[in-house]
Parts: sequence; C-alpha cells; structure tokens
Amino acid sequence: MSESGEVRKITENIRWRDLDADMSVDGRLVFSSNREDNPRMDLNRTSEDFNIHLIERDGSEPKKIASSRDRELKPRFSPDGRNIAVIRSGTRHRLLVADADGKGERALAEADEIYDFSWSPDGRRIALARRVGEESGILVVSDDNSEPPLQLKNASQALRIVSARWSPDGGKVAYIVHPLNGESRQLWVRYLDSGREQRISPENLQIQQPPDWSADGRRLLYAALADYRFHYDEGAHRKVYEGAMHIYISDLEGNHRQLTSRKALHKAPVFSPDGRRIAFLYAPELDSRQLSLRTMDRDGGNENEWFGSVTRNSNLRWVQ
Repeated sequence: MSESGEVRKITENIRWRDLDADMSVDGRLVFSSNREDNPRMDLNRTSEDFNIHLIERDGSEPKKIASSRDRELKPRFSPDGRNIAVIRSGTRHRLLVADADGKGERALAEADEIYDFSWSPDGRRIALARRVGEESGILVVSDDNSEPPLQLKNASQALRIVSARWSPDGGKVAYIVHPLNGESRQLWVRYLDSGREQRISPENLQIQQPPDWSADGRRLLYAALADYRFHYDEGAHRKVYEGAMHIYISDLEGNHRQLTSRKALHKAPVFSPDGRRIAFLYAPELDSRQLSLRTMDRDGGNENEWFGSVTRNSNLRWVQ
C-alpha cells in the first residue's frame, strides 16, 4: 500500500497460500508458498509443501528458488540483500542460507524446533531461538560457517526462548521468554559486550509477537495481552475471550508507555523508517478473524485506518 492509499496486489491467492514475505533493500520480494506448477487433486495427500519463491524488482512472475519435500518457511534477506536465510521444517528444523538466487545452499544450525531468527546488522551472523530436547536458548552462527557457533543464552527446562531479534546497532539481542508454568511471557534484552541481561516488559503482560527495534537501538515496540482470560460459554458453545492486546513502547532506561487504550486487539506493531509513526493491525475483538491496517503517531495519536481486510496471521513491513 502506498502513502496515497493505493493497494497493489503482488501475488494471486485463489489457489495458493503465500506467507512470510520479506523485501530486500533493492526491492525484490521473497516468500513461502504452497503453489505448484501442475496442481491436481490428491486425496491421499496428508501435508503441503511450502517452498521459497522470489519476485524480481520488475514484478515478473515468481520463481521457485528453494524446494524440498520438507517445508521452507520464514525466508529473510540479509541486510545487503545478497543472501536469504530460511527455516526448513521436517523431522527436525534446520536453518539454511543460500545466495539470493537460491544457489550455494548451506546449513548453519539444526534443532528440534527453531522458533525465530534474526540477521546481525552487518549480515555476517544470525541469532536464532531454538529448542533441543527440553533445553532452549539463543545460538549465534556465522553466515558462512567460518566461526564456531556461540551459545548466547540458555534457558531452564521450565522456560522456552521463542524469539531473537538483533538490535540495529549490533550490540544487543532482544528475546521473549515463555514460561511453561503459565506465568507471563516476558521481553528481555541481552547486551553482547558485557553479557548483562535486562527485563524490558512490565509485570503481568503477556508479550506476543517479536518486538521491533527503533532505528537508534534504544526503544522496543511490542504487542502484549493485558488482563487476559477466557471461559467457555455453554450457551453459545464457544470460547469467550476477555481483556485486550495493547501496543507498548519501552526504552532501555526502564520507561514504558501504553500507546493504545481501547479494549480490543492491537498487534504486529512496527516503526516507520523515520521512527515517527507506527503501523499495526487492529480488530474490535480478540478472536476476530479479519483485521484492519492502521497507523498512528509514535505517541499514540492521529490514528488512521488504511485497509480493512487483513488476515490474522499477517505481518507488516515499512518500505523506504
């Protein structure tokens, strides 16, 4: 969507599901899709193949650049656009990196589950949140296997680390801790030079999607559930969700601000490139299936709706 409100459809989704789109610095688009060259009905099929496709800057037809019998998900360009990292999901998960045209594929890490990963600003390393057996943590690997992996963070068996996001200045990694005992999901930051760890999110919030760093690496933007609970309505025969998902901004000095106030769903917030505005998804109910794309100023004011038909699992990205 452009600043004037014009919506441009990039792929056709009548038959396919196109997911996890990412854009390079030069305008190429990479995404995961279950599209096939020769679709046909297969009643014995039990799963779908999601492979990686690339659309060139000229808008030409997508071309498949990664394909296997397993699923390839969450493709992300390196900062310079030369490489693409992806999670291949089979019996185990593997983090792979290839050239932007899909050649030179190499495996960087393997785990029972890889929840999330993030390129370092210089494009030389990747931080990933993973689980091996009952242990989870953050692993840092080099993009060409030239350096041994570094175990940046280990969690106890009662916890899962489910997100890892490198700061723009390269000195910090933000991560989400998910306790298995039902306590709140927390947002933390680890300082790479000293190893110091700092809790960012306030008490009693349930942090949801991975956070977004401000360009100066001093603030974190995130969505969290507040006063959340649910019960089963016997009359309506469905779950009823209570509470709200709000958008918060926290700095490294311990200051927090809640930017939204309506008892509704606000999710997937991201900063604009200049840091003055925020884009997010909105719906009046927590269990809504259709959301709208909205923007607001960084202080929470001047809210505007741009597009009213967004699926629940969408993500957002500002393009310069």
